[in-house]
Amino acid sequence: MRMRTIGFALIICSWSMTSGVAAAAERGFYVGGDYGLTKTEPDIAPLDSLAAAIYGSYGFSVVASSSTLDTEDSTYSIIGGYRLFRHLAFEGSYMNLGKYKYDERATVEDDQGVVDLSQQLTMTSTGLMVSALGILPLSYRTELFVRGGIVFTSNEIKGSISDDTQRVGTGSDTASDTDWLVGVGVGMTFAEIYTVRLEYQKLLEVGNSAFADEADIDMAKLGVVVTF
Repeated sequence: MRMRTIGFALIICSWSMTSGVAAAAERGFYVGGDYGLTKTEPDIAPLDSLAAAIYGSYGFSVVASSSTLDTEDSTYSIIGGYRLFRHLAFEGSYMNLGKYKYDERATVEDDQGVVDLSQQLTMTSTGLMVSALGILPLSYRTELFVRGGIVFTSNEIKGSISDDTQRVGTGSDTASDTDWLVGVGVGMTFAEIYTVRLEYQKLLEVGNSAFADEADIDMAKLGVVVTF
């Protein structure tokens, strides 16, 4: 809910800062970067099933368990783009999409008895994004933009299991996917070539169902681009 509120606030904020319609941004190539916060929205049930399967691969059966998710992290992007027209630009970027963690504590048993164990799964995503921006100049220095594009993601899951004395890795797996991205933001231009952006983005169904459930990622970002 917090991430969606940021998205709506961008639109309200941009209109409140406008007076008249003109465009200060120059057409041409630009580069930049951004940094922000992410919140991933996974379903915990497939992760519970995966954790139980990992215990089973070690010869354990689960007697009782409890699990939690840590779904908030940071994100950053390295951006390159070209503003073709006043109302249209195209961008490509490398995106670190952050990670989320699954933690579980379980009582398990095998033929030697009952033992308490804990397990952690970490899902990390990066991607290459290609998108188009529809731009609406609102004043000489302020503009509103919407984004639509695709992200070619690389998604990795790593696991570990521990008792009271040691933790050992349970392996990792990597899978690629192609996902949709949408966004809305506001930009303010300074000294003719520097544009500060505040943007809300949503990446849809990131991940790979082969090893974990696909999940949406909400991102709130602050960035700067420089036009050549």
